[in-house]
Amino acid sequence: MANIQGVHQSQILTHSVLVGLTPLIPVPFMDEVVREMLLRRMVRILAAAHRLDLSPAEVRTLADEPKENWLKGAAMSVAVMPIKIIVRKAFFVLQGKRVIDLASTSYHRGYLIDVAFADRWCAPDGPRRPHEIRQAVDAVCREANTEPVTWAIRAGLEQSWQGMTGVVGFLRSRLGKGGGKPAEARVEEVVEEAASDASGIGGVVDRVQKTLSQVPSQHFEDLRSRLHAKLGGNDRA
Repeated sequence: MANIQGVHQSQILTHSVLVGLTPLIPVPFMDEVVREMLLRRMVRILAAAHRLDLSPAEVRTLADEPKENWLKGAAMSVAVMPIKIIVRKAFFVLQGKRVIDLASTSYHRGYLIDVAFADRWCAPDGPRRPHEIRQAVDAVCREANTEPVTWAIRAGLEQSWQGMTGVVGFLRSRLGKGGGKPAEARVEEVVEEAASDASGIGGVVDRVQKTLSQVPSQHFEDLRSRLHAKLGGNDRA
């Protein structure tokens, strides 16, 4: 299993599962906004856990998707809007690959960022600036075999249909009403509520955690070694 402190593992999984479920929010563009806020929140929490003082700009560097990815996702959000209005199992199946891919990418990124913080690679405590950390993390995610974690997340989510329905219902009730785009402060409030388990995300995370525990520890050691190599020191502890 991942060589990572329990509290960090829980935070990374919680945010990753929520990120994965954002395509099911039935408000155009809102899924992208919530996803961005969740990713930034995850980076802030990990930085705070390692007592690393990052500016808002540095958090965005580590958390945000490239602009072209954001625009592509926003276009997809509008395209599937008519189906999002009614959350049914068929739509979960339709969006299943995207849900799993988003959750897996978020998890791998969170794990690698946590490794970079823990091993003191990131400035001001280490030699690499946040943009260098992000470049290394993205390179590892592109090159490494991510299937073990993706499989585990898929298996865990497939066993959590009722829990996912509850989480999506929570997000819909908080963000899908009112006929317009909620204010940023309101979205931040909803993200805080959802990640603190007001949405019932804890049960889904527990299920995914069980399937993730079956991933060999060597997978995570390989990720860590690849990250160290990208950052310039395979033998650095």
